[in-house]
Amino acid sequence: MYFLLVLGILGLTTSTMIGLVTCLYRGVPLPATEIKGSSVWSSLEAVGMSVELSSGVLVAEMLEGMKFALGPTMVVRRNCLDRAGGFTAIGEYHGDDFMLGNLIAAHGHKVALSTHTIEHHILNTSFISSARHQIRWMRGTRFDRPKGHFGTVLTFSMPYGLLVAVVALAVHRPVLAIFLPVWSWATRVALVGGLVVREPDLWRKAMLYPLRGLMGFFFWSASYLGNEVLWRGEVYELLRGGVMRNRSHTADRSPAATRVVRFE
Repeated sequence: MYFLLVLGILGLTTSTMIGLVTCLYRGVPLPATEIKGSSVWSSLEAVGMSVELSSGVLVAEMLEGMKFALGPTMVVRRNCLDRAGGFTAIGEYHGDDFMLGNLIAAHGHKVALSTHTIEHHILNTSFISSARHQIRWMRGTRFDRPKGHFGTVLTFSMPYGLLVAVVALAVHRPVLAIFLPVWSWATRVALVGGLVVREPDLWRKAMLYPLRGLMGFFFWSASYLGNEVLWRGEVYELLRGGVMRNRSHTADRSPAATRVVRFE
């Protein structure tokens, strides 16, 4: 149904100049019955996808308009794709979804953010696999949109809520010390998790957001600690503009070097 609705949007008059439509998405963790052990890491990643990713996208749209696309849903006009260079133009980029929208926008067509939200199921069930995935994604965003990625730090509400709570306690304002972190939590969950992606399991995920907000800030910080990513067993170096260069087949593949990159 969503696909048909998006196609309908693309079928608007050509005066709108819509070349591509993309959608926000909310994270859906794997049910505990489908995995061994706890689904907490899958749930935490899902919360970050629903709240943090949506926050960053909405801020970017507000400040400069949509100049990128989001991978799970990208519907593009064939003639716009051809003018942008086709799929071969994005093949060497880590963020191929970002580049597709970026090229469409650069060729004078509008990238539209649909009001419909889709579900994105999280497959990572351990801390290591979840952390690798999120740091890799954030590191790629750092090279795709360096200024925007740097500004993303302002969308993490919990670290600032806790920081001002400490300041409030230091100046003997205990009521503010309680109110400000709660406000940081409630506004982000209500505005993004509830109203934007329309999270059906809002309260359960809301309880996870304080921890998730701190983890997101940690992953964002870790994205600046290197320029390599591990993708399907291959080590890639990220270059300016988000271009990837395969380093798995270089001469130096010592065990020590391999151990370093496997955590990225």
